[in-house]
Amino acid sequence: MLSGILRLNEAQMGAVYALYRRLGRHWLGHFVDDDWVEHFVNGDAPGRGEKLTGLDGLAKALGQHPAALAALRRWSERMRNYSLLTSHIADDGAARLLRALAVGTHVVLEFRCYGSDLVAYLFVAK
Repeated sequence: MLSGILRLNEAQMGAVYALYRRLGRHWLGHFVDDDWVEHFVNGDAPGRGEKLTGLDGLAKALGQHPAALAALRRWSERMRNYSLLTSHIADDGAARLLRALAVGTHVVLEFRCYGSDLVAYLFVAK
């Protein structure tokens, strides 16, 4: 069901599960961090004894096809363009929201900048 909402194919969903199994609950933060992906090193290239780095190394470590990971990274760009995904958090908006509610301040969540994009709404609601 989630794959349909997120518009991810079977290979991309398999990559998501593999990333979660390998990296734990912070998988998405690592995966959208360009520096982390670029400097990922794993395994030897077949027959050459060279290290595989970046997305190719990550794909090998996960047992996934590099094209599936590349497509997933392109998908994550859409969420980064909405400023929903970032590798480093400067402000804990959820904690700030809860503090405001705790002292009786009214809070209005506005979603108009995301239009009717259900995926963006789900990310914000989560």
